[in-house]
Amino acid sequence: MIATPVRIKHRLIALPTHRRAPAPTAQGHIFSGFHEEDPLCFQHGTGMRGISAGKNPQGCGKRTAILFDVDGFVSHLRGLYPRATVHHVAAATGISAASVENWLHRRSQPSVQHFSILIQTFGPALLAACLASPPPWVAEAVRTQRRREIDAQVAKLISERQSYGGAM
Repeated sequence: MIATPVRIKHRLIALPTHRRAPAPTAQGHIFSGFHEEDPLCFQHGTGMRGISAGKNPQGCGKRTAILFDVDGFVSHLRGLYPRATVHHVAAATGISAASVENWLHRRSQPSVQHFSILIQTFGPALLAACLASPPPWVAEAVRTQRRREIDAQVAKLISERQSYGGAM
């Protein structure tokens, strides 16, 4: 059904635009489409409580949700790049230097989009650093990543040694 949205008082309704429209109701309005039951429902939301979400973590059922460890996140990035951390992380990820600086000074946390870019760039070790108690699959991913890094370093050293000549 193709409909035209029409606002009558505080209700948004959809009037059909095809020829076989249903008969109007007693008030003369056709209520055959979509409408809002509660106008301006965004005004009835919960108010601001004036407390930080970081100080009062969200719950997940009867247990607390997994907390994002900001200190672990910052120390991991500073460990990767001890000098000019902001510029190195921004260059490696393509994320603006202002955003990275805000994270390092704990003024904000990375968005989901930025965090996914960071994990793609720095691997599961960053994810493990951001969780206070990482699940077993994260620890296994970190070990696998480290094995791959070691294998790449060994292959590089073997090729370098062969370039100087000599048997293995």
